[in-house]
Amino acid sequence: MKKCKFFAITLAIFLAGVITASNFSPVSAAVTLTDHVNAYGSTVINVDGHPLIVFDGYHIDSGPLGSGDVFRIWYYTGLPAPYAYFPVAILTDMSQRISLFNELYVPFATSVQLVDSSAMEVSRQGMSKTMMVVWKTALEVPEERWGQTGAIVTPAMTIPPGRIVFRGHGDATTGSSNSVPSYPGQVWSQTTTWTGYYGDATFVCPTWDFGGPVGVAEGPYSTSIRTEQTIVSTKP
Repeated sequence: MKKCKFFAITLAIFLAGVITASNFSPVSAAVTLTDHVNAYGSTVINVDGHPLIVFDGYHIDSGPLGSGDVFRIWYYTGLPAPYAYFPVAILTDMSQRISLFNELYVPFATSVQLVDSSAMEVSRQGMSKTMMVVWKTALEVPEERWGQTGAIVTPAMTIPPGRIVFRGHGDATTGSSNSVPSYPGQVWSQTTTWTGYYGDATFVCPTWDFGGPVGVAEGPYSTSIRTEQTIVSTKP
């Protein structure tokens, strides 16, 4: 299994917590969105013979753009920073957030996709530290070219239907982060606060004939859950 050091790159604006989006026409006045997330899980999927990725899923239970689910897939290239790790796919069942996802992930060639709500679900078991992420359709990531000349290529990949069970452990941890635009074309800034737990994850994928633990126990991409998270996104 790859070490967590592979993931320590300067993509904080994209990993500062759950990213929100909307579908609205550009306006001159400032826009502020405040979303609440009651279920978030993140882990490394490190299945032999398949691409090493970071996967996270979350459920927005309240916000100005409604509620729904989001999956994010990040691909490890093995190249030096800042090209070591890329967001390659954002999948959501909230059509009103598609256009903003496209803005938030500038300049990366991230595939933003609308998925039917019946095919993806992020849920938390009551008020417990256990949550489930399920997808009933294959998650397709197209081949993508990066950099000014397009010389960097992340290959296409398919994650077949499956599920991940996240379990939090120990005492709650709290944290906050702030991010500001750092690339041309980015206009959104975000403030994120959360309460969560370190945890473990079990991934089940019949197509890959795999069912077992995934993830890492330490580092910025250690397996974790968040049971409370507030994201304030601002566009000047």
